[in-house]
Amino acid sequence: MVEHKILSQYKNIVEKNWKNKVITIPYDSLSKKELFEISYHCCNDVQLRAIWIKLSAEEKGSTIIMFNSTKKYFCKVQATDDGVNITYFANTEEEIESLTEKIKEIMENRKKGFSALEENVKNQILKSIIVLRKIDEVINGIMIGDVIRKIYFSVGDTRETAAVIPIIKEAEGYNLVQLALNKWMTYTQNLPQEQGFPTEQGKGMLKNFIQIKKWLIGQIKVKLVS
Repeated sequence: MVEHKILSQYKNIVEKNWKNKVITIPYDSLSKKELFEISYHCCNDVQLRAIWIKLSAEEKGSTIIMFNSTKKYFCKVQATDDGVNITYFANTEEEIESLTEKIKEIMENRKKGFSALEENVKNQILKSIIVLRKIDEVINGIMIGDVIRKIYFSVGDTRETAAVIPIIKEAEGYNLVQLALNKWMTYTQNLPQEQGFPTEQGKGMLKNFIQIKKWLIGQIKVKLVS
């Protein structure tokens, strides 16, 4: 696995020394998997980059760490027995308070929205969030120059999973997204699979995947707040 500077900084400095605050979102009527996925979606944003993803079959212990390079803060989403812990690490207490108050409000709203949906739609949203995670894997892989083979399979998983989710397939703009995924599948397939991704050459792919991420976050949000 390629270790990158931001993740190393988080493990060695940020987690030990930066100001932080943890809030616990209770499961209530949601399953562990449901709340973890919804929390990940709610904390996510186009400015955030998922630098660490560790999933557990039971969801307990599943962890995602994200970094905002513009505002210079980290967010950790972690499933526990009591609920999902959301931890913000930032330089100032004011920034942390602002982030935690905002996410509390968003989580309360979207938990209610999710709970009110029919089971079929809930399942589609959870699958859509898996697609979002695959997109995050592609973006991070490009930025750290990960092994091309891994990025290729993440692009493939994104394309194949999205293609069988009705709320994605029926959304405005999906055809353009599908065309883009096909293009980048071909692009990565033609690169030397065991080499590191050529980050400088892949700027167009990175920009396109950030656009797709923004589009998908918007599609999921519409379903949760409607």
